[in-house]
Amino acid sequence: MYKKLYDAWLKEEEKSEIQPLPEDFFKNVSSYLKELKVEVRGLDEKSLRAKLKRQELEKAVWLTKRLIERRLKKIVKSLFEEKRSISQNNLTTEEKKIYGYLEKAFKGLEEIIEGILEGKVSSSFSEGKEEKIVLRFLKETPSMVGVDLKVYGPFKAEDVVSVPLKNIESLIKHGIAKKISI
Repeated sequence: MYKKLYDAWLKEEEKSEIQPLPEDFFKNVSSYLKELKVEVRGLDEKSLRAKLKRQELEKAVWLTKRLIERRLKKIVKSLFEEKRSISQNNLTTEEKKIYGYLEKAFKGLEEIIEGILEGKVSSSFSEGKEEKIVLRFLKETPSMVGVDLKVYGPFKAEDVVSVPLKNIESLIKHGIAKKISI
């Protein structure tokens, strides 16, 4: 596994584009590091084998950290530049999840910048409060707890309410409510 880890790090350093890795790559690296730690603990500290295994562990941890950092920088750069996109096939399971979070964050950043440029900065951004959106409910909906930990609802069809922005995505996606422009 050490050779695979080293080769992955080297390719990532040499190329500007993110390099393909198996989806379970970091899962396998994690298992490898765990096994190395167990092996090191079971050896006589003064033995040559223990010294070599400790050195392998230190280098493997260093390579893993640098590989993750390098790949994350490439993901962030691709999202920031908007021109390039990263093939999801080149990402590991963990990176796909991180990519999704970062993609949402960058979309939010674009909305804030657009608001600033259009002179429509919401006071909720500057005060750190959760922005609320006005919705019209299309179906009867039971009560829900918002991201602000307040209880909203229950709602009847055609009710118009203001709810935290972070709560609306799934409501709209599932056809429960519709955003109203004011």
